[in-house]
Amino acid sequence: MRPPEADLLNKAIERGVKGLAKVVGYHEEVTSISKLREGLVFSTPHKFRGVPRSANTSFSQSQPPLSHSFSQFPGLSIASSGHRKRKSTDWSSNASKRSRSNSQLAKADHVENGATYSVQEPQGTSLVHQDHDQTPYANRIFRVLAISPAGRSISQFKAVIELLEGLRDAIKVHQSLYTDGKILHRDISENNIIITNPGNADGFKGMLIDLDLAKEEGKGPSGARHRTGTMEFMAIEVLLGISHTYRHDLEAFFYVLIWLCARRGWSLSKASGRRPKKSMLSRWYTGGYEDIAQSKRGDMDKNGLEVILREFPEVFDGVKPLCRAIRDVLFPHKYGLFTGTPQDPNILYDPIIKAFDDAIAEIGLGEVKT
Repeated sequence: MRPPEADLLNKAIERGVKGLAKVVGYHEEVTSISKLREGLVFSTPHKFRGVPRSANTSFSQSQPPLSHSFSQFPGLSIASSGHRKRKSTDWSSNASKRSRSNSQLAKADHVENGATYSVQEPQGTSLVHQDHDQTPYANRIFRVLAISPAGRSISQFKAVIELLEGLRDAIKVHQSLYTDGKILHRDISENNIIITNPGNADGFKGMLIDLDLAKEEGKGPSGARHRTGTMEFMAIEVLLGISHTYRHDLEAFFYVLIWLCARRGWSLSKASGRRPKKSMLSRWYTGGYEDIAQSKRGDMDKNGLEVILREFPEVFDGVKPLCRAIRDVLFPHKYGLFTGTPQDPNILYDPIIKAFDDAIAEIGLGEVKT
């Protein structure tokens, strides 16, 4: 079972994490599924056949088979990879074999793409649950948590600068949560980033909330029974069932930036031009997991990204160089997209934060001139 969010928040604060919301009120257990089902008797669940597994039918689904994943994506690195969720009967027997093959592929792709940093070795996915066949349901617990400071959802930004400053500071919080707190968030989305008043948020203009899916580094399986998260912001490798790393959260931040500019940005009063009738980003949440992964992989190619950037309103023209810079950091390209996770987190965090700083300074200078 996953630890309560309040416990992770308190641990993070104790470990010196900066910019994270603080717990001000907590009710540990209002009720739970096990309590609601107490005394009820259920017959054997009926197994349906031929039910299509589509990403837009559920954002919390069992993972598809491993057999047709990487073969469909030539050039896709699995340097940060682990393994797809398996039942306990086949996990132990196949893990060592897959680890060896994944490690060899990771090293080969690392050399091919000319990366000069070492990458993390493959690890087992944190979504493995050893007792799937023993428990017919996940015992979800209803808890009440009050945190401070309050803020607005990042999707409610009122200016380009406010969006960029909020995202940049949320990334700084994520960096501290991971490097100082040894906690990985694993659910970056537009719903879990808030815009805050720096006066009552330790100087941060953006913060992270919702550690419900977070996981302490070095701990065992998280207890999650299914792959969860917000589909349009899931990293490519996460969609393919690969073990979640900090790099995947940074990739999710990038998708949030693109999404907010292309989809939410048209609501700004300064937005001009004609909004596309059909967005390319619709492919980020329709179809199966592997379909979405393939779409995102194409969109993260240099040419693919330029097509996506055309959907930005004119007021976001100054954000386009930032998107290109982040793409180059996350997806170094030589013979194919390289998606490995560096051993040193600062290799990714530092240039991404600097890219935000540069964009904020450039856009701010332009606003002063006008």
